[in-house]
Amino acid sequence: VPMYKVAIHPPGTKFAPNGLPVIPLYYRNDDGGPGYGKDSRLFFDPPADGDYQVRIADARGQASNGHIYRLTVRAPRPSYQIRFNPTTPTVAKGSAVPLSVTAERFDGFDDAIAIKLDNLPAGFSAPETSIPAGETTTAFALWADADAGKPMGKPLKLVARASIDGKEVTHEAGGGLPQLIEPGDLLTTTEQSEVTVQPGQETRLTVKIERRHGFAGRVPLEVRGLPHGVRVLDVGLNGILVTPDASSRTIVIYAEPWVRPTTHPFVVLARREGKNTEHAARSVLLTVAGEKK
Repeated sequence: VPMYKVAIHPPGTKFAPNGLPVIPLYYRNDDGGPGYGKDSRLFFDPPADGDYQVRIADARGQASNGHIYRLTVRAPRPSYQIRFNPTTPTVAKGSAVPLSVTAERFDGFDDAIAIKLDNLPAGFSAPETSIPAGETTTAFALWADADAGKPMGKPLKLVARASIDGKEVTHEAGGGLPQLIEPGDLLTTTEQSEVTVQPGQETRLTVKIERRHGFAGRVPLEVRGLPHGVRVLDVGLNGILVTPDASSRTIVIYAEPWVRPTTHPFVVLARREGKNTEHAARSVLLTVAGEKK
């Protein structure tokens, strides 16, 4: 496979022919980011009061009277919206399901967002968590006790809180009542409920599975909700597998040296191949400790 060492030069730079390709980068196209589609976006902080001119041009030089452009100039309104999935989760007794949370950020808002699932029925539990600064997603486990009864009460509600310009801004995402079912073909647990890792180092977590109802196949494991810079090592081409002759697997979690101290819950789940069902353990609390001196 050809490999090239590249350098980026200012627009309009003239190059002497040297046999290497010159590729223009139309960086002004589709650069608005999430939520802006084909639109571009520019943040401009005026250095002083005065009159300023905005010029719009077609990067390909194809402008004409038949081309229409729309320009919006306004002060930034940093904010966000929140959603989660599934909104009406189905949970087996004595087990958990992973819930994914996604934030859509607007106008440069990049700080952390605190997340809490409200209106949990009796026998159900979920940890408070957050979408860390600079990130848009996380995941946590919704757990149902083995003796939990039929869910009753108000529908689930995800509540998000963040500080924007010194003020707390709250947004909510509605869901439905969770559905409770009998245990499935897999039960997933972890030996540790909490793990601690130093930046630049590793920690280990042992995951156990119990096969039921005659199921005897291999079991892929998956980890969701780790903060940026923390990842699982030794993930093979087929992912992390518990082979048919085993009932546990120890996974290695690594934190990059630049990860800051934090605490954050994450989810470990087993997948039942064939039926494609997910069977999660309770959330595990990760602590990234301060660097040792």
